[in-house]
Amino acid sequence: MERYLNEEEIAELLLGRVSAVAAEVAGYLQQIPGMLACSTVLADIHRNDTSSGKDLWERRAAEDILLSLGMGVFEADEDPDVLNEERAAALLETGDLDAALEAADRLLEAGSASDVDDWNRGNLLHHGHIVRGKVFLRRGDVESATMELRAAGSVPPSPQLESFGPDLGLALDLVRHGQDAAVVGFLRDVLAFWDNP
Repeated sequence: MERYLNEEEIAELLLGRVSAVAAEVAGYLQQIPGMLACSTVLADIHRNDTSSGKDLWERRAAEDILLSLGMGVFEADEDPDVLNEERAAALLETGDLDAALEAADRLLEAGSASDVDDWNRGNLLHHGHIVRGKVFLRRGDVESATMELRAAGSVPPSPQLESFGPDLGLALDLVRHGQDAAVVGFLRDVLAFWDNP
């Protein structure tokens, strides 16, 4: 025979659930001052557009704190590898070449350390080499940029690279620098996995 809960038991269950939710909310509320402080630091650095050593340290510290709180500079629920790809590209766009190169190296490390069957391995390696190549090109090192382009074309396939294709920005930049043969070699390499060029 089924037994129904009386009002006192229902109230006790509800109180327990409310208490659990309240504790979780309280935990988030305790994190808000830290998140706001980090966001303020990042916004100030971005607004002032400075890249002194102190600003770089503060930015990295703020980003690390946000990541430790389960938040990122971008969307908190995104894959960390995607965040790193976006971060590397964003740093390149802001002209912070040292930080962009460091972020690209992290992508290459993550790609190299990932399982051979990991679907994201090719993305990490491709984007790491592309960002490195763009950094080298902006620094005037065409030879190193060309080597990075060739490495970016020699990565394992991934669903994204097969469907959407490779990043062609560095290839276009290198054509403008007279590196036609290297770009043709890169295009031949990526045609091995690119479904719809």
